[in-house]
Amino acid sequence: MKLSGSYPCDFPPEVYQKYLVDEGALSYLSQNHPEIRDVEVIENRAQDDKIYVKMKYTMEVSMPAPVKKALGGATHSFVADLILDTQNNTATLEFIPARLGDKIKAGARIAFDREGNQWIQRLDGDITVKILGLGKIVEKFIVEKFQNSYAIEARLRNEYVHRAEGQGTSDS
Repeated sequence: MKLSGSYPCDFPPEVYQKYLVDEGALSYLSQNHPEIRDVEVIENRAQDDKIYVKMKYTMEVSMPAPVKKALGGATHSFVADLILDTQNNTATLEFIPARLGDKIKAGARIAFDREGNQWIQRLDGDITVKILGLGKIVEKFIVEKFQNSYAIEARLRNEYVHRAEGQGTSDS
């Protein structure tokens, strides 16, 4: 199932990269995102024009009973495996769930585009769930939850960068 979204950013990609794995930024996410309980950095390294980041997200997600049963509960963790290309402001993102990794495949391409005085983070990807009888229902649920959760995370990261860069928030 298709996964997509556009998320406004007030700073260029190189500023966001500074705070991608910042301890304060991750703590801010955990404290303010309604579903994220913890974000742990597993890998953060740069090589040539690429930045390789792996973060383990632990989330508590409300879900309908059939989806909860299929996924094994409301608490989930997954590794977000991100490869940023700093030359062309793009990235690839793969999600590796702790449970059902052989049945759930998720990934996306991310691009940062400038529009006027703002940057737009565009997400384009796919989620495939191979669970007999429930695959499409679970796919739809994951896509909706992911897009909503990613929008909240993008907003919170934007708020945090405003504070960290000493510029307040856009709504203060």
